[in-house]
Amino acid sequence: MKKLNSLLVFLICFSFASYASEPPSRNSEEQKRYQEILNSKTIKECEKNGGIVEKAGIMGLPQCVINNTDAGKPCKNSSECSKSCLLMGTNVPIGTAVTGECQHTNLSFGCYAPVENGIAGPALCVD
Repeated sequence: MKKLNSLLVFLICFSFASYASEPPSRNSEEQKRYQEILNSKTIKECEKNGGIVEKAGIMGLPQCVINNTDAGKPCKNSSECSKSCLLMGTNVPIGTAVTGECQHTNLSFGCYAPVENGIAGPALCVD
Protein backbone atom coordinates (compact mmCIF):
# COMPACT_ATOMS: atom_id res chain seq x y z
CA MET A 1 0.00 0.00 0.00
CA LYS A 2 2.87 2.37 0.84
CA LYS A 3 4.37 1.82 -2.64
CA LEU A 4 0.98 2.49 -4.25
CA ASN A 5 0.64 5.78 -2.33
CA SER A 6 4.16 6.81 -3.36
CA LEU A 7 3.41 6.00 -6.98
CA LEU A 8 0.16 7.94 -6.85
CA VAL A 9 1.91 11.02 -5.38
CA PHE A 10 4.62 10.77 -8.06
CA LEU A 11 2.06 10.56 -10.88
CA ILE A 12 0.11 13.53 -9.57
CA CYS A 13 3.26 15.65 -9.19
CA PHE A 14 4.52 14.57 -12.62
CA SER A 15 1.22 15.46 -14.29
CA PHE A 16 1.22 18.93 -12.69
CA ALA A 17 4.86 19.50 -13.62
CA SER A 18 4.33 18.49 -17.23
CA TYR A 19 1.16 20.59 -17.45
CA ALA A 20 3.01 23.67 -16.19
CA SER A 21 5.79 23.19 -18.73
CA GLU A 22 3.45 23.24 -21.71
CA PRO A 23 1.88 26.35 -23.17
CA PRO A 24 -1.80 26.65 -22.27
CA SER A 25 -4.10 25.19 -24.89
CA ARG A 26 -7.60 25.24 -23.39
CA ASN A 27 -8.22 28.96 -23.55
CA SER A 28 -7.35 31.06 -26.58
CA GLU A 29 -6.99 34.15 -24.36
CA GLU A 30 -4.37 32.34 -22.26
CA GLN A 31 -2.58 31.22 -25.41
CA LYS A 32 -2.59 34.81 -26.72
CA ARG A 33 -1.11 36.08 -23.42
CA TYR A 34 1.51 33.32 -23.45
CA GLN A 35 2.65 34.25 -26.96
CA GLU A 36 2.56 37.97 -26.14
CA ILE A 37 4.87 37.49 -23.18
CA LEU A 38 7.25 35.33 -25.20
CA ASN A 39 7.44 38.01 -27.88
CA SER A 40 11.05 39.16 -28.01
CA LYS A 41 9.99 42.80 -27.60
CA THR A 42 8.27 41.93 -24.31
CA ILE A 43 11.31 40.01 -23.07
CA LYS A 44 13.63 42.88 -24.01
CA GLU A 45 11.35 45.35 -22.21
CA CYS A 46 11.33 43.13 -19.11
CA GLU A 47 15.12 42.85 -19.12
CA LYS A 48 15.45 46.60 -19.68
CA ASN A 49 13.49 47.10 -16.45
CA GLY A 50 15.83 44.74 -14.58
CA GLY A 51 13.59 41.70 -14.73
CA ILE A 52 13.74 38.20 -16.09
CA VAL A 53 10.97 36.19 -17.75
CA GLU A 54 10.19 32.97 -15.94
CA LYS A 55 7.20 30.69 -15.45
CA ALA A 56 5.10 31.58 -12.43
CA GLY A 57 1.79 30.74 -10.85
CA ILE A 58 -0.27 27.61 -11.07
CA MET A 59 -0.60 27.90 -14.84
CA GLY A 60 3.14 28.25 -15.33
CA LEU A 61 2.71 31.22 -17.63
CA PRO A 62 5.78 33.32 -18.32
CA GLN A 63 5.88 36.46 -16.22
CA CYS A 64 8.30 39.35 -16.00
CA VAL A 65 9.80 39.01 -12.52
CA ILE A 66 11.49 42.08 -11.09
CA ASN A 67 13.22 41.94 -7.71
CA ASN A 68 12.34 44.82 -5.43
CA THR A 69 15.33 46.82 -4.16
CA ASP A 70 14.13 46.54 -0.54
CA ALA A 71 13.19 42.84 -0.72
CA GLY A 72 13.14 41.23 2.71
CA LYS A 73 13.69 44.46 4.65
CA PRO A 74 11.82 44.39 8.01
CA CYS A 75 8.71 46.60 7.99
CA LYS A 76 5.59 47.57 9.92
CA ASN A 77 3.73 49.29 7.03
CA SER A 78 3.61 49.08 3.25
CA SER A 79 4.64 52.75 3.17
CA GLU A 80 8.10 51.55 4.26
CA CYS A 81 8.42 49.37 1.13
CA SER A 82 8.51 49.87 -2.62
CA LYS A 83 5.67 47.33 -2.94
CA SER A 84 3.98 45.79 0.13
CA CYS A 85 4.79 44.84 3.71
CA LEU A 86 3.96 41.15 4.13
CA LEU A 87 4.14 38.40 6.71
CA MET A 88 5.03 35.25 4.81
CA GLY A 89 2.99 32.15 5.67
CA THR A 90 -0.51 32.01 7.08
CA ASN A 91 -0.17 30.76 10.66
CA VAL A 92 -0.56 34.05 12.54
CA PRO A 93 -4.01 35.14 13.76
CA ILE A 94 -5.46 38.38 12.38
CA GLY A 95 -4.68 41.31 14.65
CA THR A 96 -1.40 39.91 15.98
CA ALA A 97 1.42 42.44 16.44
CA VAL A 98 4.15 41.47 13.95
CA THR A 99 7.08 42.71 11.93
CA GLY A 100 6.72 41.87 8.26
CA GLU A 101 9.15 42.04 5.37
CA CYS A 102 9.07 44.00 2.16
CA GLN A 103 7.74 42.01 -0.78
CA HIS A 104 10.55 40.32 -2.70
CA THR A 105 9.32 40.74 -6.30
CA ASN A 106 6.63 42.48 -8.32
CA LEU A 107 4.59 39.24 -8.39
CA SER A 108 2.02 38.53 -5.69
CA PHE A 109 2.15 34.70 -5.74
CA GLY A 110 2.44 32.84 -2.45
CA CYS A 111 0.82 32.72 0.98
CA TYR A 112 1.08 35.78 3.19
CA ALA A 113 -0.72 38.27 5.37
CA PRO A 114 -0.51 42.01 4.75
CA VAL A 115 1.03 44.03 7.58
CA GLU A 116 -0.18 47.54 8.37
CA ASN A 117 0.66 49.51 11.52
CA GLY A 118 2.55 46.44 12.75
CA ILE A 119 -0.62 44.32 12.75
CA ALA A 120 -1.17 41.15 10.66
CA GLY A 121 -4.16 41.28 8.36
CA PRO A 122 -6.07 38.30 6.98
CA ALA A 123 -3.82 35.73 5.31
CA LEU A 124 -4.34 34.67 1.71
CA CYS A 125 -2.72 32.45 -0.88
CA VAL A 126 -2.35 33.64 -4.48
CA ASP A 127 -1.30 31.37 -7.30
